[in-house]
Amino acid sequence: TLNRDMNKCLIIDCDAKCFSLQPKHGIEIPKYVSEDDPDKKDRALLRLIPLLQFLARSQAAAAKASPNSSTCLADELDGYRQAGDGDPAAAFEKRVAELRA
Repeated sequence: TLNRDMNKCLIIDCDAKCFSLQPKHGIEIPKYVSEDDPDKKDRALLRLIPLLQFLARSQAAAAKASPNSSTCLADELDGYRQAGDGDPAAAFEKRVAELRA
């Protein structure tokens, strides 16, 4: 765990084996293959930015509201993972679209 508080960590990788010891903390993204992307427009990480920003802000707000408690990023992420059939970014995008409608 690299001496990190796992309540505050997420692991992003294209191979789920890389976070198999901490599966709730992992986000699997598609492996990038440049030959399959002639325009070189890999968007996997870019799609995660809004979700990651939201998670960071919500954790900061929770810490500010209750400094002695510890919220877990993985628990919040898990809700989006379940809602998006394993794709938390898609679930977050859908939720944002619903809120804007």
